Amino acid sequence: MSQQIYYPHLYLFVYNLRNGLGQNASKIADNHKKFWEKLPPDLKVDQSAEEEYGYTENIVDLLTLHPDTKIKTHKFYAFQEAEAEFNGFYYPVRLNDTYGLLFSFSVNEQSKTTPKDISDFGKRRDFPKTEQASKFSSSNDLGKTWMLAGYLPPDFIKLEENKEKELEEKAKTIASEAYEKFTGNKWQYYENGKFLNGWIFEVWQSPHNWENLDENRHVLIIIYTSLEGLEKSAQFYEHWLRLFSYRNKVLSAYSNYQSNNEKIVKANKNSERESFYPTLPEDLEQLKKALIDNRVSSSNLV
Repeated sequence: MSQQIYYPHLYLFVYNLRNGLGQNASKIADNHKKFWEKLPPDLKVDQSAEEEYGYTENIVDLLTLHPDTKIKTHKFYAFQEAEAEFNGFYYPVRLNDTYGLLFSFSVNEQSKTTPKDISDFGKRRDFPKTEQASKFSSSNDLGKTWMLAGYLPPDFIKLEENKEKELEEKAKTIASEAYEKFTGNKWQYYENGKFLNGWIFEVWQSPHNWENLDENRHVLIIIYTSLEGLEKSAQFYEHWLRLFSYRNKVLSAYSNYQSNNEKIVKANKNSERESFYPTLPEDLEQLKKALIDNRVSSSNLV
């Protein structure tokens, strides 16, 4: 029997380069275009509005720069699927030279106290279902991080009160199954810890080919002990956006290093085949003749 969880949430953190080192105005404009293609067209913010902030270490809530008053009054843009049971939001930000985008998807408020089957995470693997989803792997992507969350059944919490180890094992069982249903694979290595009285599990599958960051699967599963803990986690959206941006940028830099290193190695192999000097003849007489033919008269040096 599949495990159950309350108020399941699915988050996707996506990062794109905004203005890379040495990039000209044309390339920066192209980065802007590719990032906003990931969102509904009516949410797009003009590049000129973004430029007003210049260099800043603070997170810039991009929707607050939108010309439409109805949109700019909220840093999140809520949406609802055709199935009324599900809803979510977009949260685009600027992190200095990087674009960050948080998608959130969950059951609606009316269903938050109704248990859901863990297998539902597997059904949401292709989230978000938008026209923009196909553009999540553009050439200026820096990486992605997934987060799955929910809280334990209240009856179980009451039953296992003061039994920390049993609660942790229950959380681990749910997290493991959630990961398997979502990714289609069992986890092999994970790190775990505590967060808001719940348990957090981090699973990372490194790419087989570092030139393809789509193979970089970074997933966190957080199992809370109460609805209050899950709702309080909303205070950490900005912190997560910044934290995961650092992580994904480091991996992206390493990916670029591997790619450039491979090109350098290939270039060196080619240069070894193409000698800059004439091939010396093996026969000594031919060598003597070659030296004479290529000699420079000392008188020409005076």
